[in-house]
This record gives sequence, C-alpha cells and structure tokens, in this order.
Amino acid sequence: MSNKNDKSGEQKSRDSIDSILSYYENHGPADQHLKSAKRASSGEIQGGVSKGDILSPEAMSELQGELNDDLEIHDTISMLTEEEKEVMVKAAEATIARRKKKK
Repeated sequence: MSNKNDKSGEQKSRDSIDSILSYYENHGPADQHLKSAKRASSGEIQGGVSKGDILSPEAMSELQGELNDDLEIHDTISMLTEEEKEVMVKAAEATIARRKKKK
C-alpha cells in the first residue's frame, strides 16, 4: 500500500539536485555556478560544464606529478630537525633579500 506523501525516486532526485543548485546559487562564487542548469521545478534538469572545466589527460598527469613532488617535499621537511629547518629558513630569507637588492 502506497502512501500519497511518498515521493518517487525521480522526484527525490529532482529535489536533491534542486537543493544542490540552491546551495551553490546562494553560497558559491558566481563563476562556479552551473551555467546550463535549470531549476528542478521546471520539469527538466540539465547539468553541464563549460569548455575548459575538464582537464586534459596531459594536464591531469602534470598536476599529479606536481602533487607527488609536493608530497615528497612535505615528507622531507617533516623529517628535518628544528635546527635544520632554521638553517633553511635563514637561507631562504637571505636569498629573498638578495633578490630584492638586485631590483
């Protein structure tokens, strides 16, 4: 026996997407709104991304390489003693100061 208040799976999906769209319209930066999405109350739900939002395999591979490099640096820094960290900070500050003098 079905209750009239029970929503169909389709309506639950529409309500969920409508809720997500409302959240991003109210809280997300304007440049990140789904440009081609329609409100669920219109009876149609379309979602999409604008050209350039999806990374190419080459760009994704490059970002993965950068992430791996960053993780290696993080692991290395976490193994340094406080004295070694202090020496590295002083060396970096000296380099920055020299670059500022050259300008």
